[in-house]
Amino acid sequence: MTAEMQRLQWAADMIEIQQLSYRYAICADAKDPAGVVALYSPNSRRYGEPIEHEQLIQRFAHSMTGSAVCILNVGNTLIDIDPDDPDRATGTVYCRCEAEVEFGKRWLIQQIVYHDKYLRLDGKWRFAERRHLLFYGADFGAPPINLPPSDAAELTDGKGSMPQYWESYRRFWDAFPDKDHY
Repeated sequence: MTAEMQRLQWAADMIEIQQLSYRYAICADAKDPAGVVALYSPNSRRYGEPIEHEQLIQRFAHSMTGSAVCILNVGNTLIDIDPDDPDRATGTVYCRCEAEVEFGKRWLIQQIVYHDKYLRLDGKWRFAERRHLLFYGADFGAPPINLPPSDAAELTDGKGSMPQYWESYRRFWDAFPDKDHY
């Protein structure tokens, strides 16, 4: 393959992988758990553990019942294709979620980061694993500063595991122990 063809293939892969996150968001907003799961590889994993598609469908259906209306807006996306295996890639995807929770009693805002692993099977990119991490969740209009911690990621309020999840974030602030940070 020529260098130009490799570059075109890389660009096509980037677009197809980005489309997975967009399709995920739209299927989730449309309450289509089977549509979400169709984006996953047959041997996908959830937080490192193998999970069957039927289990994923049930998990997404259950999660979707927590909110009558959910709006996922995909933002920053960074994808790295494995240089040793061009059928594998990893990605970091930012997402803002707005959701009605407690059946009309609250409007929740979340800032989410997905850490993804992708796999190309039969010429199509799929999620091999999707890790849902939370910066924060707060009622609309409430400042996200000084929220109580939350160990749950989905439709919850509180401070999540981001940005402390990143080793570089922790190392940076270790150099400034006298400074207050998130």
